[in-house]
Amino acid sequence: MEKSGRNALGTFVRLFLAILLLGGFLYSYIRKQNTITELRLQIPIVAKKLHEIEQENIHLQFQVEAFEDPAHLLDLLSEPEYSHLKFPRNDDVLIIPSSVSVHGVYLSQKATREHLLATFP
Repeated sequence: MEKSGRNALGTFVRLFLAILLLGGFLYSYIRKQNTITELRLQIPIVAKKLHEIEQENIHLQFQVEAFEDPAHLLDLLSEPEYSHLKFPRNDDVLIIPSSVSVHGVYLSQKATREHLLATFP
């Protein structure tokens, strides 16, 4: 009798541990599914915000292009706060007379404007 009682107790403990382990796995699975469901519910909200940001970017890009339009810039030139600006002439462009690397070619101090124009068309 002792052996059968001991055997029944061991079986009961094994059964209890198996049920406990199965419950832990189910709890973990349900928790993971809840997390996935929460993320799936957030997808439309995030997609809507993304769409709004993309629309705002398109609007801002249009404003930048409109501001940088040459006709608009020439209109700004006639305004008093921009009247000091002018287009540079070729004579106004300065060449730095030190050794400078331009496209991998080192120029000496004796480099002239004509030499630069001939070298880099």
